[in-house]
Amino acid sequence: MNRTSIQSSGLTLFGFILGALNTLVLYTRLVGVEQYGTIAFILASATLISPFISLGMPQGLLRFYDSITPVERPRLLGFTILSITLISSILFSVVYFFHGWLGQYSEAVNNLSLYESITILAIALSMGVFELGFALAKLQFKPRFGVFLKEVYPRLLITLYLIHLIWSDFNWSGFILFLLMSYLTRALLIWITALKISGILPSFNFKGLRLNTILSYSLLVLLGSSLSLFFLEVDKVMLFELMTASEVANYTVAVFIATTVAIPFRGFLPLYGPKTARSYHQDSNSFPIADELKSANDQILDLSSLIVLLLLAVLPLIQFVLPTEFEKGLDLIPILIFAKFIDAISGLTTPLFQYSKLYSKYLVLSILMFALLVLTNLWLIPLYGLKGAAFATALTFCVFSTLKHWFAWRWFRIALVSRDYFWPIIAIILSSLAWILIAALAIYVSIGLLAIFLIHLNQKGKLRELFKSLI
Repeated sequence: MNRTSIQSSGLTLFGFILGALNTLVLYTRLVGVEQYGTIAFILASATLISPFISLGMPQGLLRFYDSITPVERPRLLGFTILSITLISSILFSVVYFFHGWLGQYSEAVNNLSLYESITILAIALSMGVFELGFALAKLQFKPRFGVFLKEVYPRLLITLYLIHLIWSDFNWSGFILFLLMSYLTRALLIWITALKISGILPSFNFKGLRLNTILSYSLLVLLGSSLSLFFLEVDKVMLFELMTASEVANYTVAVFIATTVAIPFRGFLPLYGPKTARSYHQDSNSFPIADELKSANDQILDLSSLIVLLLLAVLPLIQFVLPTEFEKGLDLIPILIFAKFIDAISGLTTPLFQYSKLYSKYLVLSILMFALLVLTNLWLIPLYGLKGAAFATALTFCVFSTLKHWFAWRWFRIALVSRDYFWPIIAIILSSLAWILIAALAIYVSIGLLAIFLIHLNQKGKLRELFKSLI
């Protein structure tokens, strides 16, 4: 197994453990369900806005870095910084001067103060700046500190802040300021690190840069990246519009637990994203990295399957730990776990599309899938509430994942999931369906399937490889 990717997955897992402590224990007991729902909305909104501030430049940096000369690389970096500064200045001005007007058209904006709206933009800016610095670090194939800053750092700071609330009262304005400072310092730290390991200083002399090509690609990526983030966050935002902050909090807890399934993919992507981009520059008609991607996706599938079966086997323990006010989210967990699993095992197809000449076609597919997600949410949330949002997500991810694998084969003749993994996927489907349809017997089904899968991994020698990679 790839040691760097496994260690990055380990850091991501640690971050999720901290997030679980925050979400399941500290937030729910020290902050309150309504305020936590608003916090979830603020972070989800900042995440959705951040691609528009960064203008797709982090992906543009990955895409063009190897195709330009060493002299042009500082100029490309300077151009990305200038673009982010210009866009963020425009957005801040619009929100500051037209906050009241925007509130007339959005109930969510109307419920937020100007201070909270500006904070959302500032957090979004820090997220965009961080992703640009992280992209520069990934290009040097040294992503681990960036993974720590992305997955662990803000959660660790929030954990410490929430623990201190045991001895003091919660202050809303103080917490929002703390949240902002956490993300701003994270952006500063990644830039100090990225500039040090790359040895590049930004230049604002843009002579020789193919600005039209860079901008056109980055704007396409902006749309694609924003769509990817919308897939992750739009259900929370729509719930905030259609229901209450309490409902958002319940859904957020369920989504957080389910997102644990994506830990392996999130650990592998920082390394294999840049590798795929570099592979495309070596041969634009095919990807020399194809076999390595298949091997990486096999590892992601093994690890994700193990996490899914573990989560479903310990679901009664999760139910025991959650406070009673979050019980509405319990029934969503098996549905969302399945959705996140399906999404995770198709994740490495995205760099194939993103760094190839067929990206515009993939973007059309993403737009159609996003429309499907929004329409199914609008249809199912009024009918079934939180479960409607979960089913809409699961349905869209199933369709999108299937199409991504099909197009990866049709366009590149790359099949990232082999026939050997047919039965583990069936096992995941059966275990999830058991919790949805026959909850009384589901625990026995999940434990049985987990035992069978562990035996399978042990016979293949993969458990031993996993432990060696972690050490």
